[in-house]
Amino acid sequence: MGTSKIKAVHSDEFESFLKNLGILEDVKNGKYNCEVCRAKVDLSNIACVYPENKEVKFCCNNTSCYEKIIDRHKEK
Repeated sequence: MGTSKIKAVHSDEFESFLKNLGILEDVKNGKYNCEVCRAKVDLSNIACVYPENKEVKFCCNNTSCYEKIIDRHKEK
């Protein structure tokens, strides 16, 4: 079985993390969508942030969306 690294950001530091990425204000303004269901994401409903094709991608807190993202990345 292979190994992979999971990087996590504590909720207390999440806004700083997004600010360091230069996207905090856009997230606050709902300018991003969940990669699965296309729902607007903001600070209240983000389940995960991840890199893909040199872009920052988001997944909402809908359990089925999160499971699809996890499955998608297991295949890679």
